[in-house]
Amino acid sequence: MAELAMADIDKWVEVFRQQIEQRNLPRGYRMESIRAAASRCGLSRYALTAVYERLEAMGVLEARQGSGFYVCRTPQAVRNSSSFPTDDVLDVALLIRGLLDRNDLVKCGSGTLPPDWLEELELSQHIKTVASLPATNVYSYGLERGFQPLLELVQLKLEAMQISVRQEQLMLTRGVTEALNYLIRALLSPGDTVLVEAPSYYNLIGLLRLAGMQVIAIERQPDGPDLQQLQEAIEQHHPKAFFLQSILHNPTGSSISPGKAFRLVSAAEKAGMFLIEDDIYGDLADPALIRLATLDQLDKVIYVSGFSKTVSADLRVGFIAASADIMARLSKIKLLESITGSEFVEKVVYHSLSRGNYKKHIDRLRTRLFDGRRELREVLLRHGWQCWGSDEDSSDSGDGMFVWTRHPDWSDSLELAQHAARAGLWVAPGKAFVTRDVSPWIRLNVAYNCPKLFDWLAQPGQKAGTSVSRS
Repeated sequence: MAELAMADIDKWVEVFRQQIEQRNLPRGYRMESIRAAASRCGLSRYALTAVYERLEAMGVLEARQGSGFYVCRTPQAVRNSSSFPTDDVLDVALLIRGLLDRNDLVKCGSGTLPPDWLEELELSQHIKTVASLPATNVYSYGLERGFQPLLELVQLKLEAMQISVRQEQLMLTRGVTEALNYLIRALLSPGDTVLVEAPSYYNLIGLLRLAGMQVIAIERQPDGPDLQQLQEAIEQHHPKAFFLQSILHNPTGSSISPGKAFRLVSAAEKAGMFLIEDDIYGDLADPALIRLATLDQLDKVIYVSGFSKTVSADLRVGFIAASADIMARLSKIKLLESITGSEFVEKVVYHSLSRGNYKKHIDRLRTRLFDGRRELREVLLRHGWQCWGSDEDSSDSGDGMFVWTRHPDWSDSLELAQHAARAGLWVAPGKAFVTRDVSPWIRLNVAYNCPKLFDWLAQPGQKAGTSVSRS
């Protein structure tokens, strides 16, 4: 039913958009009332309201308090997201999917931890326990914002990070990717300029481009984004939002410094720009690291996180913390796109966090990742690889699961990834994380250290034929 509603909304948005573009509905024209238009179009009044609001977000309708919706007298250029180039995004996605589908490859560039690292949480036992509870709901919808006890646990988690938040400022989602998609729909319109980090999470770049955003990349430095470049982008392009990972950045593994975090929040406030803080890897970081949301208290910062990296990549549960006004918009979008999340899955995650040994689990993961980073960096530097942010020695103050690295003999990471695949390894090519055409960098996950990987790192160009010795 939700899919049919969204299809009808998309259909009527396009019908009205074309009528306005072709001047069949002239500038200044007062649109039919929501009741009358809903009846004529065969939609519910709620769905027709969503159509009008979508057209308003596109800049072709304007809402007048107490009067209704009108065609803008000086409408913005109507932008259809399908006209934006997405071939390169889709090509990278297909490449990554193709490599992942080869189950014989060791997934050394994965964005998740190996299953055996997570098994100590005894997730299967929690699933059985929740399934046996008399009150478990598997036949009907859950609550709009999500399972209340898990929301309360999230609230406590944020308060421990000194982020003051009320229940009406929280919402559960099916993972962080869904949360980001909701935020794109709630805050942005096709053609808006947004900022991302370079490098940046490849799914995010794809989501923004598919939504018709103008994407500008801000260079990531070891202590956070390049603030000089950021200020120039603000002055020249007036971006609506900046999507970033302040802590355990994917793919570099770096975290923002306190001083840079303070200056970034200040710059966003002056520019009227939202900061979308994606903290999906935050539980694996040093608890003392500061978040942007701690400094801002959910004014211009919208905080997104979840449990897919530390509990289960399949039982996807994420959450958004934002101002009450933004959360009201997000709730409407969630109802239209997915109605609710899975209460059963949310209960399982709650049970895993509240009844299990989650803190000890996280402490063990952090220790194993620290040892793995040190081991992998030593191997890389010994064999002539360059590790992002610190090439001189093997010292590394970072946490988390990623090492961002390159070999001087390879300028195109896509070719390097294909070479690794022939050796039985999947590494994440840098092209997937940047907006430019070519990148020499690859992402490695230290949880997948193994002799096969170390052997390949020792001779990455010896079987590459004519691909080596390029600058």
